[in-house]
Amino acid sequence: KVPDDLPDELVAPANCALAQVLYSLHRIGVWLGDTVLIQGAGGLGLCAAAVAKEMGAAQVVVVDRIATRLALAREFGADATIDLTELPDPADRVRFLQERTEGRGADVALEVAGVPSVVQEGLDLLRFGGRYCLVGNIVAGARGEVVPHDIVRASREVLGVVGYEGWVLPRALDFLRRTREKYPWHKLVSHRYPLEDINRGFELMKSGE
Repeated sequence: KVPDDLPDELVAPANCALAQVLYSLHRIGVWLGDTVLIQGAGGLGLCAAAVAKEMGAAQVVVVDRIATRLALAREFGADATIDLTELPDPADRVRFLQERTEGRGADVALEVAGVPSVVQEGLDLLRFGGRYCLVGNIVAGARGEVVPHDIVRASREVLGVVGYEGWVLPRALDFLRRTREKYPWHKLVSHRYPLEDINRGFELMKSGE
């Protein structure tokens, strides 16, 4: 049951984005002091930044190409962001992260970009023995090139997660209650429409405005 003190705007993302990343980071494991890399700063990535920080991550780094999303990621707990338009060379992005981790790389990487080509880079950004959770690539038949050697020889763990178990949703609601003043959850919902105007909402979404 949704708590009475949580408005609809805060609850709206809980059933998908928040619950999904809460379960995904639980499955892959975030340990106290970890560096967590998040590929993508959409709804999933923004929620993941807040969840990772509350799970004990020492630093959260978010990657995206849209400046407004990266600015919002910082409001959701990201300690650093990587703008793909400013660092277009993957080698520079690896170097950026290594400089923040004494040359090791991220302990955990979470893919929520939904772009197959980012998977290899996610592996490149991980430390030896790092953990990689794939969530965003759900399009059947979309292919990306991965070097298996970079998983095996670096003892990296790779996990794919879709959906979540029943216990997650109540915890997502509790998480919103506990952090509603800490993170700008209200900013995840841009517009409200009555049901009779639902088509206007779809039109706005498709326009990208």
